[in-house]
Amino acid sequence: MQEKEPETNGAPLRRFVDPAYKPLCNSLAEVRENIDALDREIVVLLAERGRYVKDAARFKRDAFQVSAPQRQQEVIDKVRALAEKEGAYHRGGRGGLPGAHRGLHCARAAGSSRHGRCGGEAMKRSIAFAIVSLAAVAHAQDWPQRPVRIVVPFAAGSSPDILVRIGQPLIVDNKPGAGGNTGTDQASKSVPDGYTFLLSVNAPLVYNTVLYKNLPYDPFKDLVSVSLAATTPNVCAVSNSMNVDSVKGWLAAMKQNPGKFNFASTGNGSISHLGVELIKLKTTSFAVHIPYASSGQAVTAIIQGDVQYACLPPVTVMPQAKAGRLKALAVTSAERSALLPELPTLRESGLPDIQAVPWFAYMAPKGTPPEVVQRMSREIATVLKEPETLKRLQTAYFDPVGSTPEALAKCMGEELTRWKPVIERAGLKPDN
Repeated sequence: MQEKEPETNGAPLRRFVDPAYKPLCNSLAEVRENIDALDREIVVLLAERGRYVKDAARFKRDAFQVSAPQRQQEVIDKVRALAEKEGAYHRGGRGGLPGAHRGLHCARAAGSSRHGRCGGEAMKRSIAFAIVSLAAVAHAQDWPQRPVRIVVPFAAGSSPDILVRIGQPLIVDNKPGAGGNTGTDQASKSVPDGYTFLLSVNAPLVYNTVLYKNLPYDPFKDLVSVSLAATTPNVCAVSNSMNVDSVKGWLAAMKQNPGKFNFASTGNGSISHLGVELIKLKTTSFAVHIPYASSGQAVTAIIQGDVQYACLPPVTVMPQAKAGRLKALAVTSAERSALLPELPTLRESGLPDIQAVPWFAYMAPKGTPPEVVQRMSREIATVLKEPETLKRLQTAYFDPVGSTPEALAKCMGEELTRWKPVIERAGLKPDN
């Protein structure tokens, strides 16, 4: 006779079962519903240290993962205490949970399988294995089996940092320094296991190969393309102290006061640097370049009067412009932006040959499994099309792309062909 499962507060206790027992949770909502008999705090601990896996073979393994050893032990202790107090069930027959991959699954409240009561150390070991092994990697087709890390080679609050946090939650690892070279280099040297990616921009991926003689990495050889995620036009912004309200007035002030003004950028060789250098070249004007670690810091410098102007991403410029703390004059794209229709292009303002648009691309260390690269590329494209993601992107003035790896590789090659002559003709160096 099948033993009746005990009840707790009207809800049947769920079992720790081996992978052979068919899980019945087909969505995250079901996981949450069916796990309510366990201590809520345990669920929180699991969720804090894991991610819900969504892929073609989803729900075959663990719904949650635990990565930190200290937190794993906390969960084990809590589950053990609850099990000893209330009783916990597992599939019998071989003295616990056999096999290398054991997980926490939802099971039927009443089913045809026979279950025995866990007892003593065998029960404790089964529960411990069930939790600790939640971070184990299964098969390649089940990627990802643990959280994916995204290296952002710029400070928190920068445009790449803002972009990477729109969409699905990921582990963001900010590694600013050397105009994006520090983080890009670290990402290029990471283990190519499919769990480390890079979200970088024009300069570290293209321009710095021309600017720096001893770049510690080669983006065309040490990294593989994943997806061109988005673009955004830079906005030419000036300090209120310049007392100008148009591109014409801004350019006139620069020519009349050579060397008097400073301009900010997000780093040596960044598109915010090269764009202004191209403006200086075309207008025969001069100003001192002061690089900053992020666009947020550069905007703050304009407001405080440390610099007088810059061409920076709208996500950091426009809130300050709307608040009256600085003036936005034009966009650096070839056409007016649908998200900033009130701002003219530099072409409309008398500078026809200026086009400098930031783009944001996902890359992976060379050697990352091609199937994982393709999968990541498809996931990025899917997320970028989601209505909620689109809304958030537009609020931050990003134009989503979501390209294939091949399209990104082509874009990088074209950018190098276009900007290398400009950099060399202007005689730019890393310390300009």
